[in-house]
Amino acid sequence: MLFRCSFLMVIATLATLVCVPARADDPSAREFFRRLPPTIFENTPEGLSDGEKDELLENGKTGFWEITHETADALDMVALPFRESVVSVRLFHRGPGDSLAAVGTRGNPVCTIELWREDRNDRIVPVPTPSEPPVRDFFAAGNTPPKDVEPSVLICLGEQGLEARIVFWNASGMAHVPVDNDVRYEWTQGTFEKRVTPRAKE
Repeated sequence: MLFRCSFLMVIATLATLVCVPARADDPSAREFFRRLPPTIFENTPEGLSDGEKDELLENGKTGFWEITHETADALDMVALPFRESVVSVRLFHRGPGDSLAAVGTRGNPVCTIELWREDRNDRIVPVPTPSEPPVRDFFAAGNTPPKDVEPSVLICLGEQGLEARIVFWNASGMAHVPVDNDVRYEWTQGTFEKRVTPRAKE
């Protein structure tokens, strides 16, 4: 009797597994972007409304933006006519049906970024960015920034993941201060891990 019950439990479990529908394929960068609010464009001079976003995705071009690069996991949009502002979408995969989208401004020293993911109810929800690294991560041991500048650390969208960018300000505006290290966040086993590496000498 015990054997028969166990056997029936196994059959019931298998039936449940067979009947559970598989999740659809992960959305592409384009599909993810279609479902996102265009809030990242509020950080660009050109901006982008919901209607303009639909036009951009439909025609590849709108009044102030043009799609210049697209793959399943990447989408780049460049501002017209001077092409100084860039907004990019990059997908990072944890596993089937579990992806994270990074949307960021590029092309300027000051950047903005948003992270989004699709939850189990197929809703697109925001995700916190990694914590900003300390200023000391950008400098070799014993080296510090000048006393007359104020540093500001930003999390930006990089080529292979995320990157931390440090911008210095003084009474005249943005100041150039050489740093010793690059700080990046590499996508490793479903999470962003910080990497500090010496910067190549110019």
